[in-house]
Amino acid sequence: MKRFAGLMLSLSALLALVGTGIAVAQEKSGAVPPPKILVIGREYTKPGKAGAAHEKTESAFVQAMKKAKWPTHYLAVESLSGKSRALFLTGYDSFAEWEKDAQAGEKNAAFTADIARAWAGDGEMLSDTDGGIFQFNEDYSLRPNVDIAHCRYFEIGRFVLKPGHDGDWAEIMKLVKGAYEKIAPQHWAMYTEIYGATNISERHRHRYEVNINYKARLEDKGLLFSGMSPDGELPEIVELPGHPWFIGVQFHPELKSKPFEPHPLFTSFIRAALDQARLV
Repeated sequence: MKRFAGLMLSLSALLALVGTGIAVAQEKSGAVPPPKILVIGREYTKPGKAGAAHEKTESAFVQAMKKAKWPTHYLAVESLSGKSRALFLTGYDSFAEWEKDAQAGEKNAAFTADIARAWAGDGEMLSDTDGGIFQFNEDYSLRPNVDIAHCRYFEIGRFVLKPGHDGDWAEIMKLVKGAYEKIAPQHWAMYTEIYGATNISERHRHRYEVNINYKARLEDKGLLFSGMSPDGELPEIVELPGHPWFIGVQFHPELKSKPFEPHPLFTSFIRAALDQARLV
């Protein structure tokens, strides 16, 4: 199980939507809302290495997390079609919570060493890995509250939108939801892909920098430095954990925005504003 640790911003302005259509084989009473942020890691196993052999190496990750009494939980599932692969799903309440979890792991030397040893053994089973970070989209979801941990089967579909067709997709989703609302029980949770890698590239045009000498003092007061320059010397992104949307950046997101392809910072801000408006 590959742990993702990196920056939270999108690498691409293209909207890739991951729709999770849940065919509930056994729906329990413990239905819960889907996580706002979903981290998905995929491991493609080598021929003959799936099943029990892969489960054995994966158990080392579980033991490492139990030993460290790590508070984060994840769900592991295996594919029934396509390439032989395992998916690991971890949910968070916010980007800040995900980043906090990743940074806490990096600061725990014993835990990091155990994870590294587990990864060394697990790597022998794998031909490739990838993954991404996804944000829950309530408007495109239908009855998303389910007890997914007790679902024996569920389906995952991926929809890649052409640039400039967000409005068309929204209209299609209204029609689809309207039709399926008349059919029970139908469930799905739709997510927007935020990014699928650990580094980002942004354009800068400024003459001021955050004084790195104040980093520790600001962190003590609750500020999260979620993005640093490649050399680790200059803060590029800061967040305030627990806030609906508090992100400060050194770069200029408007320089990589287009009328129909806005920078992810702008789209996530508007989405957060809409979510807050529903609470008023």
